Amino acid sequence: MRTRSTVLFVLLASSLFLMGMSVPPSLLRSNAPALEIRTTIRPVTEDPIHLLARPVPGTYRCKTVVFAEPGSRKVFGPPDIVITPGETGETMTTFGPLTVMFGARIIDRHRAETIVTVTRDGVIVSRQRSEAWLPTYTEAVVPAR
Repeated sequence: MRTRSTVLFVLLASSLFLMGMSVPPSLLRSNAPALEIRTTIRPVTEDPIHLLARPVPGTYRCKTVVFAEPGSRKVFGPPDIVITPGETGETMTTFGPLTVMFGARIIDRHRAETIVTVTRDGVIVSRQRSEAWLPTYTEAVVPAR
């Protein structure tokens, strides 16, 4: 039986293969340059596209992207984590020799914490821990009276 992470890896690997995307040579070197990591946490009500089966309001979408090189446009990262206040989520993805482990925790309605760990061939090359103040959101739009 395949685990969820195995299925996600197979989907990612096949989509990269279909797109003709290969691992940049700079990522294969052991003395590769530092990676740039960006993390965002936003209410799902601010998603750019509202699909029919979207997460419920009151949840937050936690996302991280890793740039192949600082200033590069080549990015990769694990799937987004959607959680509510008080919950913790983790996800992981592999890209060539790199593995990105992403964990997020919504402490309360106002604060969140993320940890991103990047390993190359099993050796930690970057670890970033961030705390953020969450944007507030409205539960519903109320018509003016």
